[in-house]
Amino acid sequence: MAPLYKVRYTFRAEDEGELAVSKGDLVKLVIPSRLSAAADEVTAEEVSKDGWTLVETLAQPVRKGYVPTNYIVRSEENAATARESPSRNERNTLSAARPRTAGSDRGENLTSRMGSPRESSPTESSRVGPIRRLSDPRLPQHLLETLEASDATIDLGAAAGRYGSQHAAGMQPQAAPSPAPAAPRNASSYEPQYQQPHQLQPYQPPPTDAGTGAGVDLTQLFADHDAWHDKVIREREDEFAAFENSLDHVSSALGQVQEKNQNVISKVLSVEAQVEALKNQLKQQIQADRKSLSERFSSPYESQNGDGIAGF
Repeated sequence: MAPLYKVRYTFRAEDEGELAVSKGDLVKLVIPSRLSAAADEVTAEEVSKDGWTLVETLAQPVRKGYVPTNYIVRSEENAATARESPSRNERNTLSAARPRTAGSDRGENLTSRMGSPRESSPTESSRVGPIRRLSDPRLPQHLLETLEASDATIDLGAAAGRYGSQHAAGMQPQAAPSPAPAAPRNASSYEPQYQQPHQLQPYQPPPTDAGTGAGVDLTQLFADHDAWHDKVIREREDEFAAFENSLDHVSSALGQVQEKNQNVISKVLSVEAQVEALKNQLKQQIQADRKSLSERFSSPYESQNGDGIAGF
């Protein structure tokens, strides 16, 4: 049978897979199948994962989840005796019929939502890096024993949050130092120290005396701002006017070039027309000359041939 462990410090579950327990509760180790043969001799350290131990409650309904390993200690009480005496969680269950405030309802919803078991350690490494949450306990051992001596009224979540923020920044967890003997202190030394909240002071306008140099002349301030704004607007207007002038100059030059281009094109077309007319005129002259030469050489030959035929 799995050994029983007694809860030394109250642990508040804040994430899936964690189990909320109170100081004095009895829980039972969840023994892996590989160690089931010697379940009575298994310790919490042997089944611990990254400082967390998977346990389950004795009360019905049975709840399973992870608790910090250094929050529980081996108990000599057997399971039968433990079931006869209701634990604090059972007493809280029996008193559930009493009216509750909105805050207690939210706490119950958080516990019921986070109490679902998950068969993986809450501190497993993800693809990004080790998961470090504010609920991870990172208190040194001597501080935990100091809390055990007190009434355990200090919020462990706040202390864990400070350590969680350090580990979130990339710091490696430090091993808990062995408790050193401390000098006896009175009960008031264990009480948590709270800082007084900052008191809001009524608004007092600054002095407007120009002689002291501490006052601010809002009228002059706005006047300076308006002057600066007008200066910027004028500069932008001048820049835009210069741009418009440059654009007009370029447009005018482009128009002149286009006009010259049209003149050149018209002249070229006129020259082409003149060349074509001259070419046609030359063709006609050549044809007329050829015809004239042909008629001139053919007339004497025909007359000579005619005379010979007649004499014959």
